[in-house]
Amino acid sequence: MVAVLATVSATGTAAAGSNGQVLEFCVKDQSAVASIRVYGFNQNNDYVTAPYAFANWGYGGTVSDGSSLRCADTFQWYWKWGVQVNLYDSNMNYIGNVQFDVPANYGYNVYQYRATWL
Repeated sequence: MVAVLATVSATGTAAAGSNGQVLEFCVKDQSAVASIRVYGFNQNNDYVTAPYAFANWGYGGTVSDGSSLRCADTFQWYWKWGVQVNLYDSNMNYIGNVQFDVPANYGYNVYQYRATWL
């Protein structure tokens, strides 16, 4: 029982914006991207791979050309520093990736990245 509690406390979540962020990855509504998979460093400084995110695509606002955005969140996964987001179509075929930095310290615990060219 002690070992389980120690493991849980060692893998705790980041406080809002203080040591990694939940990633919200957004593409234009008409994009071919149907799912994503994120690779990068978590709040514990471990390099990890998140499960595929596709069932939770939600509305993410609009961009200057009037296009709506679809966004996938990596709920309960906290990211910081360099991440790679692999992109997949509706048949789970790999179609490319995007790499960018997520700030370790941010004003919110959700960091939205808008890949509006996809």
